[in-house]
Amino acid sequence: MPNMRTLLQGQLPTLEERFLTGHQASLVPIDATLGVPGLPQSATGQTTLLTGINAAEVLGYHYGPYPNGPLRQILKRESILKRLLQNGCTVFYANAFPPIYFERLTRGTGRSTTISLAFQLAGVPLNGEKELREGRALSAYLTQEHWRLFGYDLPLISPHEAGERLYRLSREYDFTIFDYFRSDICGHKGHRAEALAAIEEIDEFLGGVLANFEPHDHLLIVTSDHGNLEDWSVRGHTHNPVPGLFVGKGHETLASRVAHLYDMAPALLGVLSLSREKTKDP
Repeated sequence: MPNMRTLLQGQLPTLEERFLTGHQASLVPIDATLGVPGLPQSATGQTTLLTGINAAEVLGYHYGPYPNGPLRQILKRESILKRLLQNGCTVFYANAFPPIYFERLTRGTGRSTTISLAFQLAGVPLNGEKELREGRALSAYLTQEHWRLFGYDLPLISPHEAGERLYRLSREYDFTIFDYFRSDICGHKGHRAEALAAIEEIDEFLGGVLANFEPHDHLLIVTSDHGNLEDWSVRGHTHNPVPGLFVGKGHETLASRVAHLYDMAPALLGVLSLSREKTKDP
């Protein structure tokens, strides 16, 4: 992971060496267990990240992968997306979805992940094939190869090019989310070669984001809702902390405020509000 190592001055995190910092980046461990027995799951973890509410504690258990009724209500009331929009910020979900996804939603047979549901509940339209073709969205699999496998005539791009596209798109908004889940899929499969390929892809993607990144003006956060890929001895989720990589403006301050998944949304709201206040000064 050369790009990650460069950010952290040659270091990579381990369970023994969890807190790392460089000139432009900080990496801290973030608790994903939330004080609730059982293995962390995507729906409660992502709801917690997006709201600052300990969703697993509210339910009394970890739940996933798709949000249930109670989680949907938490997202509807407390989503950071809705709060940012109410404060005049612009938000963007960079993932693109194929036509069949929208058809299933219309029929009432489709299922949305927590992040896509949060954007829908906030009234933000999802991107489709048109936006992907025009370079105004990204495939969750970065290279667009997955779309091609299902018959869509889209050009292949490199993970680095996908990272450059994400950064370019993000500059048009106050807050942008991109959801990458190949790492989780590879972790469940338990194939070491596929896991290594996913790690290398993530790092190349990170390099693309950072190619034109302006650390004095922008903030990049890389994190997850649960562990999985880091432990090849199991195919399920883990109790391990997830990495919180903060790059750019205010990275040290933000890293110092996030120890649990439920710390992320309040910390982000504070940083974004402060940033917007500063831009209003003469």
